[in-house]
Amino acid sequence: MTGTPKLVSSTPAEPAGVVSPVAFPTLSDGPHLSYALQWLAFTICVAIGWVLAIRKSARERAGIPSRRRKGPPPILEDE
Repeated sequence: MTGTPKLVSSTPAEPAGVVSPVAFPTLSDGPHLSYALQWLAFTICVAIGWVLAIRKSARERAGIPSRRRKGPPPILEDE
């Protein structure tokens, strides 16, 4: 391509071999506490679900009927 400018020379901002320090990032609490509480809630829900699943499995293996009623509630007739 003709007409494309070519780099003839370059002057770096600092001399070679000089390292400038990088500024430290500003530290803040950020969303870490919210994430920690969120994962704590997830952990509690999983633990409760695991306990309920183990109890249900143990009841089924022992032949104990479920405490839940199956079907609609009975209709009571007036006497």
